[in-house]
Amino acid sequence: MRACEVAPGVFETTMMAGAAEEVQAALAATIPCPKRLGRPAEFGERVGALLENPYLSAPHSYSRDSLTPLSMSC
Repeated sequence: MRACEVAPGVFETTMMAGAAEEVQAALAATIPCPKRLGRPAEFGERVGALLENPYLSAPHSYSRDSLTPLSMSC
């Protein structure tokens, strides 16, 4: 059995759409790479890739915002 984790951070959601532009910009500035809020489709693509990739055999955690492995940087 393999276990991978995706811990999302701040994404463009209905709730975030109601936040002021300044709030959204401030949150995006805290994301290492890319400097923007995540998109729901990107989250779904990452989860799908984890499920479909037979090479991923060890537990791994992906960062909460840029969805890159925690050991990588942009």
